[in-house]
Amino acid sequence: MLGRKLLVAAILALGMVGAPVAAHAADTAAYDRLLTRYVAASADGINRVRYAAWVSSLKMFARSTPMWPHLNAIARRA
Repeated sequence: MLGRKLLVAAILALGMVGAPVAAHAADTAAYDRLLTRYVAASADGINRVRYAAWVSSLKMFARSTPMWPHLNAIARRA
C-alpha cells in the first residue's frame, strides 16, 4: 500500500515538473523559429539586430510574467 502511494506521488511529481519544462522548451523553440524566419527574410542587418534584441527582451519579459502562453501564441502567429 505504501509502495503504491509512493509510486503515485512520484508520477505526479514528475508530471508537475516535466510538463512546464517541456512547455518552456517548446516556447523557446517557437521564438527561435520566429527569429530564424525573420533574419532569413530580412535584407538589412540593422533590422536583424533590432529584431533579435526585441525577441530577446520579449523572452525575458515573458519568462517573468504569467502571460507567457499568450505571448507564445502571438509569436507563433507572426
